[in-house]
Amino acid sequence: MKIKQSFILLTIFLIALGLHAEENNPTFRRIAIYVGSNDGGQERIKLLYAGTDALALHNVMQELGGIESQDNYLLFDPDISKMESTFDKVKNKFNNPSDSNQRTEFFFYYSGHSDEQGLLLGGEHLSYSELKHMITSMGS
Repeated sequence: MKIKQSFILLTIFLIALGLHAEENNPTFRRIAIYVGSNDGGQERIKLLYAGTDALALHNVMQELGGIESQDNYLLFDPDISKMESTFDKVKNKFNNPSDSNQRTEFFFYYSGHSDEQGLLLGGEHLSYSELKHMITSMGS
């Protein structure tokens, strides 16, 4: 288990270092959504660290990953409506860039329950196809 955790942390660190190299490029912008969902519904046990994991990555990406605080969205135990409204808010940022020559990237992170059909958000189910559509329609 420690090897897996160490590998994940090392991977995140290396990604963040690579992202930091482009941080000072004014024609470059990253926007991110991090979701920590401890509640997978009544049929699942509540997770203890999904929210903490999302917060930790949020902080690393803000400090080292070149993501400004106004472009960092952190959601704890959201329902589908909150996910959709946050994706819409981010999508509007991509559709109305302050600099039309600016390169944009979108980063999505989820920690929580899921099954073979999609993400489990409390008592709701967000299918992978819906999630894929939300991500690919960003315009980044």
